[in-house]
Amino acid sequence: IKICYNSDMLHHNYDGIFMKRIYAFTLAEVLITLGIIGIVAALTMPALIADYKKKEDAAKLKKAYTIINQAFKLSEVDNGPSEHWPSAYDIGASAYYEQYWKPYFQGPSLCKTYKECGFTSQTPWKTLRGDVSGTVVDMASASNSRVFFRTNDGILYGIFTTFGDMTVANSTIYIDINAGKNPNVLGRDVFKYTRVPGKGVLPDGYLQTVEYLNQNCSKTGSGEYCAAKIMQDGWEIKY
Repeated sequence: IKICYNSDMLHHNYDGIFMKRIYAFTLAEVLITLGIIGIVAALTMPALIADYKKKEDAAKLKKAYTIINQAFKLSEVDNGPSEHWPSAYDIGASAYYEQYWKPYFQGPSLCKTYKECGFTSQTPWKTLRGDVSGTVVDMASASNSRVFFRTNDGILYGIFTTFGDMTVANSTIYIDINAGKNPNVLGRDVFKYTRVPGKGVLPDGYLQTVEYLNQNCSKTGSGEYCAAKIMQDGWEIKY
């Protein structure tokens, strides 16, 4: 018998017939390896999924922000500079929407009740720290102080004209990037903007400091100014 060794295999010569023996993993080794891979995946997948979700949400928000500002600029072409428009507080949300917003969106669908908007409550939104935002998404109970509409891409826009006792003018715009779907949290899928004459639609808090925005978009913050932080961070969600 002639036996030849090398680092990879054994060759055995039995009466002129060479037999090759190849080393492989045992079943136990394979199971241990798969177990390690499973543990690593379990540890890393949630973080990867969360990171992907943040990128997806930031992209949706950027799209919505671009669309509403394009609509605003087109409306100014037809209706003149926004600083010369009649006050939304004076003419009411419906009239303001019909003339200055509706013609400049692709297929907007007005929703007059919170159920039509896809929500299960009149106060569906919460802050990052878990408080109810207090925003009523219901035209029936809010009279003519606000108007909500959805576009074909599933984004909800809420344009306000008054708040409180209905005597204070309000320039707030809410953008919910997935309408009535969860989580319905400010800074997660709901973002707050404001109409600024001569400048367009800007994120609420756009004049705040970096430190203030960071605090507002933390677990103890309200999340109202997170749209400003996301823009400041180059359209990334870093909180």
